[in-house]
Amino acid sequence: MKNSKKTLAALTITATVGLSAILPFNALAANPFTDSANTAQVQTAIEQLAQQQVVSGYENNTFEPNQTVTRAEVAKIVALALHVSMDPAAANHFNDVMKGDWFYSYAVALETLGAMKDTFGQFRGGQSISSGQLADVIANVLKVDKAAVEKLPSFASITGSQVTRGQAALLIFEAQQLAPIQVTKLLALNAITLQVTFSAPIPAAELELDQASKNFVFDNGLAINNVPRLKTGSKSTYIVPVPTQKAGTTYTLTYKGKPAGTFVRFAHVWCSPVP
Repeated sequence: MKNSKKTLAALTITATVGLSAILPFNALAANPFTDSANTAQVQTAIEQLAQQQVVSGYENNTFEPNQTVTRAEVAKIVALALHVSMDPAAANHFNDVMKGDWFYSYAVALETLGAMKDTFGQFRGGQSISSGQLADVIANVLKVDKAAVEKLPSFASITGSQVTRGQAALLIFEAQQLAPIQVTKLLALNAITLQVTFSAPIPAAELELDQASKNFVFDNGLAINNVPRLKTGSKSTYIVPVPTQKAGTTYTLTYKGKPAGTFVRFAHVWCSPVP
């Protein structure tokens, strides 16, 4: 399946922009690994992705940022960092990827999107990936032109045939800024309150009631009735007030026209990320 691509209308990140300009609010995550990267930018990216539970390192609690990244590792980091939906029923077209492989679901999900393919049905999970190939994967997942990925601050410094784990982490972390904000978790706290977690903080202007009412759309007569507010201590989880939900009724939320999940009064529901 070939994804159509489009150029971002307002790409503000350029090669001259420092990493500090695109960091999410929680920029002081602690290093969960016993080793560290050679540069602060790479280290920050690793720590942020670890906090998001995108990267987990090795059994000896090291990350090995200077080690060459493999295609399997890229599949996992891209799938989790960019919120790729993983369908357990999706067909596996790789003859070298088995269900017992730790990277199975990630490889299949990216192949389904047309983001990671190889000739003769081979995934080659243990092989290295070039900077150009990594940019292709990211662009295909985000459905943007490859040029948008190549304009990210760190891309120029990783041009080569073998990308390291640290370099991959940094580029993919930067690529999160290109991804549209989407719902990653939806929870009905009580009859009049929802808790909605997003992949990134919502711009302040979109929290105004008029705009929020257009973005948060429900079925079965439900509607947002006050401004969403950031949950105390959170970076991208919002408390969303709604009229009293009817007991036993299933509601569906769409955010900016895209399905964001369903919930039942007092029920816990995890939303599938929208790629």
